[in-house]
Amino acid sequence: MLPAMPFLEPWDDTALHRAVDEARADEAVRARSRERWLRQQAHEAAEFNGTLLDLLERGAGVAVQTASGALYRGRLVGLARDVCSIRTEAGRRVWIRLAAVTAVRPHGGIRHPADDERTEREDVEFAEVLARLAEDRPRVQLVTAGASGSVSGELQAVGADVVTMLEGGGRDPCYVSLPSVLAVSVLDSG
Repeated sequence: MLPAMPFLEPWDDTALHRAVDEARADEAVRARSRERWLRQQAHEAAEFNGTLLDLLERGAGVAVQTASGALYRGRLVGLARDVCSIRTEAGRRVWIRLAAVTAVRPHGGIRHPADDERTEREDVEFAEVLARLAEDRPRVQLVTAGASGSVSGELQAVGADVVTMLEGGGRDPCYVSLPSVLAVSVLDSG
């Protein structure tokens, strides 16, 4: 004789579905929690240069606010040790000393730069950027700290701590303290 078989209940599909649904809900909660934790870690580890580099690589439109109160709108196109560069909505190139930047706001969406719109990441400092510009003697506007606010003219030379310019087509030079320069905007190529 065969041993007696225990009576098996019919399979309850609703209990199985309920258990699977609960497991999925628990996993979704854990995934959201992990994502929130990773986002928080990224924010806590963020550095200003790294944030700007991310915006540069993404071809971001930005509004850059400076300590002088100036607001520059355009696309971030360059980043170096202590300076960032944007191409303004008017088409001008502006280099802004990072120490002068108080806030950067992405605007106008994020777009990747076109092939003909090269972005730059260099290991140079603001003074070197100005010295390179001086080689072409462009007309520039220097935004400076202090009461005068800005100086415009032909960029002649950049020394260790001085910028030499010819103001308003004149023959007499104007000497600007390099540490006081917060930004430079190219007005034309001279």
